[in-house]
Amino acid sequence: ELNRILRYCLLYFFLIVPIVFMNAQINGYGKVTAITNHSVLTLSNVNQTYGSFTAGSKAILIQMQGASIGSNTTNASTFGNLSSLNSAGIYEVVTLSTVTSSATAITLSSSIVNSYDVNGGLQLVTFPLLGTGTYVLTSSITAVAWDGNVGGVVAFYVAGKLNLQASIRADGVGFRGGAKSGEDGGSCDATRWRNSAGNAQYAYKGEGVYIPTSFQLSAKGKIINGGGGGNVHNGGGGGGGNYSAGGDGYYGWPGASCGTSLSAAGIGGIAISSSATRVFMGGGGGGGQENDNQATAGGNGGGVILMKADSIITTSCTGGVNISVNGDPALDSGQDGAGGGGAGGTIVINTYGFRLQATCPLTIAANGGNGANVIHWDTHGSGGGGGQGAVYIYSSITNTNLTVTTEPGLGGLSNEDPGAPR
Repeated sequence: ELNRILRYCLLYFFLIVPIVFMNAQINGYGKVTAITNHSVLTLSNVNQTYGSFTAGSKAILIQMQGASIGSNTTNASTFGNLSSLNSAGIYEVVTLSTVTSSATAITLSSSIVNSYDVNGGLQLVTFPLLGTGTYVLTSSITAVAWDGNVGGVVAFYVAGKLNLQASIRADGVGFRGGAKSGEDGGSCDATRWRNSAGNAQYAYKGEGVYIPTSFQLSAKGKIINGGGGGNVHNGGGGGGGNYSAGGDGYYGWPGASCGTSLSAAGIGGIAISSSATRVFMGGGGGGGQENDNQATAGGNGGGVILMKADSIITTSCTGGVNISVNGDPALDSGQDGAGGGGAGGTIVINTYGFRLQATCPLTIAANGGNGANVIHWDTHGSGGGGGQGAVYIYSSITNTNLTVTTEPGLGGLSNEDPGAPR
């Protein structure tokens, strides 16, 4: 009799208050290479390791890139200025009707609403229903990192209460930071705004909403929201941008004539206009230029979180929980240029309200990463801070146990003196 009662109690518990034990990732991804008749998608780079595309399920169709710089391609300070966002950042929820075994061909149940560019980083992301009722999240969720084709997005919904006892993070999984340069010295170059890859005098630009051509990959000019790379001699990388602009890197090594009149520093990525229906990953920071093998790369931007639940509650946890899309800080350099910080990403939360316990507060954050410091007694180019991300919450009910932060990152110090300029 006792065993029978215990079985009923356990059955009641798991039916009424199920607990979700998650993998670190929950989403599947695929690069959309063609759209036919507004409803048939052709996919490549399919990653179903953590989530599968299945008939009858929902998914997010989202364009990560595809903005243009128009005529802003010349080697001048205007290089990389925004001409048009086009469809970059646009997304919608779709329902899958049929899916091939490899998920390389998917038919939607209805025509798509928006216009997209399949050459602009368009991807399909699973939008799993975690379930109905009250769901207790006990293991943290994150995203597969953006690799230039897919990733960078956490997306899910709950038809009921979402009880957060663990965090949801897409920190540093957005647009990638620019690589440091190869080793090359010489006088300060303040006039090279864009250059091809492989020239050691110029570090690489951070990634952003524009897909650059081969001759635009390096040097100090920003690339819309991607931070510029440092120029010779030892220029610091610019911070990535999103809702606010990234900071410029520091001038470079004064011994090579870099200073207030000549700057080898990467320019910070610009601010781009987001909304709850047009979302962006954080721009990557630019890399630092080196001649002593001590420069560092730029930090990655934060990703995107799209989530929906009837309500979001907390009941018990240790030290609070987080929903975050922070940009990565760049690593400190030595006797060379340092990388810029990645910008914060974007969070969209659709819920009727929050009920958060004081013992288990919730922090929602889309902060930029700090630019890197120069750990050397002599002044070199430190990195610019990453711009702030954006948080959009559809809710009429909040409480005092919710904190939202969208702070830009700090620029790095140009030498190890605590009073050094940033």
